Parts: sequence; structure tokens; C-alpha cells
Amino acid sequence: MKQFVGSVVLIIASSAFVSCDAPVTDCENGVSLPLQTQINDCEVSPCELERGTTAVLNITFRAPYYIEEIRPEVIATVFGVSLTYPLEESDGCKSLLNIRCPIDADEIVRYQLQMPILLSYPTFSIQMNFSIYDEYNNGLACFVVATKVVVAGS
Repeated sequence: MKQFVGSVVLIIASSAFVSCDAPVTDCENGVSLPLQTQINDCEVSPCELERGTTAVLNITFRAPYYIEEIRPEVIATVFGVSLTYPLEESDGCKSLLNIRCPIDADEIVRYQLQMPILLSYPTFSIQMNFSIYDEYNNGLACFVVATKVVVAGS
């Protein structure tokens, strides 16, 4: 009976990780979507990123194998031009919420990325491609989200 109850709890807990709160789509590179993606309080597209604030992305994924290091990458596409978004922290291991590197195979990984949205940014729409890579540049999780930089209070 204890095993049955434990299995039911595990199934319910696992299903909570399957939904994506933010409206994200697959990357074209074949890398899997995260189990869960949260971007501020965004639930509809485009996700609004308010100037003068910090966008907080919480990404949950399952490690497919043993991983020594992780690295985030953000590619922003505006008016058909793609640029790498400069991140303040390139060592993804420093931004893990529930574990530390190295990461064992099949572990659930909760990662948080913080992106300053500077006051100098013009208000426009941006397609953002978020990827997390291992130490060998193999993709671990990837998603695309439509965003829009907005003025506070608009």
C-alpha cells in the first residue's frame, strides 16, 4: 500500500512539471522543450518585458545524462536580425535553484535566468530563443517565446 501511495504521489508531482506556464514553442534544432517554463507572470503571447526591470525565467528540465556544467544562451531576433543577448552570468551552475553541479542523469533541474531589461531599450517585439547547453555544447533544453519590451505601467 505504501508503494502504491508513493507511486500516486510521484505521478501527480511529475504531472505538475509537464505544463508550460509561458506560451513557448519548440526550437528548430530538435532540442527538447523544458518540462516547465515561467517568465515573470506571463501566460499569453507576447510576454511583456517592462523596461527598467529584471525579467526572471524559471526553467525546469530533466537531465538526460550526467552533466558537469551547464551554460545558458539567449538569441534575440528583432526585425529579422538575430543577436546573442549578453547575459550577466554565463555559468549556469551558479543559477540552479534545487541542486548543484555536477548533475546526475534523470535529475529534475530547476534553473533561473535573470535578464535586465534596460531603460534604454526601445519598445518593440522580440523573438527570444533560450537554450541550455552542457559542457560539450549539447542542447539540454530549448524554447522560443515572443516578447515585447514595454514602458512601465502601459
